[in-house]
Amino acid sequence: MTPLSAVITTFNNAGTLPRCLDSVRELADDLVVVDSHSTDSSTAIAVDHQARLIRQAFLGYGPQKQLAVDLAQHDWVLLLDADEALSAALQQEIRTLKQQGFSGPGYRFGRREWLAWREPVSRHGRWQHPWVRLTDHLRLFDRRLVRLSEHPVHAAPATSLATPLLKYPLLHWGDAPFRRRREKARRYAELSALSTTSWRAYPKLLLAPPWALLQDYILRRGCMNPWLGLMAAGHSAYASFLKYWYRLR
Repeated sequence: MTPLSAVITTFNNAGTLPRCLDSVRELADDLVVVDSHSTDSSTAIAVDHQARLIRQAFLGYGPQKQLAVDLAQHDWVLLLDADEALSAALQQEIRTLKQQGFSGPGYRFGRREWLAWREPVSRHGRWQHPWVRLTDHLRLFDRRLVRLSEHPVHAAPATSLATPLLKYPLLHWGDAPFRRRREKARRYAELSALSTTSWRAYPKLLLAPPWALLQDYILRRGCMNPWLGLMAAGHSAYASFLKYWYRLR
């Protein structure tokens, strides 16, 4: 059986952190939470879940996550955001792999989005429809073969080697209320603009938002959730618009 470290970075995530930690409790031989000085109860929640808590001023999205990975006790790492949790089926799938012994550089998870942006989470029909094409993310990996990318916003584990996609999904609650999603999109756009040249943004400002809308609503089958899927696709288009708009300012 391969030992596994679960690592999570937090900042004021008290609303979602408990279910994140609960979902990895039985899988992780080592649980690490790196907190960037939360002012809510995030750190208390981490301690209550017997996590190894490290307080670290925010270094940037990639460096903060890389620090958490580097602090893990084991080479195989499960990296989650505090607003994510493993579905019960994905927990079992990872448990089976762990018992057999992980192999290769890592494994990707499809991520299913909570579309209502408000509680209660048990309300029927607020997750993406099962037929929606999920985005996938490398989250379970051998840190000797994988490093965090240097993207200023969407830093993620990266490798040139093939990584299989597991069958069952990771669950993502995102931000509630929807206003916070708009604020985060604006903040991400500002950070992205710092590392890119502006001249390429002119055509993308016109083309990228409708493409984002088409991709999420039609090509990824967001239309299976007609109104909530349209809201989610509209947010993607809005975020895409901001991304290039800030490069032109």
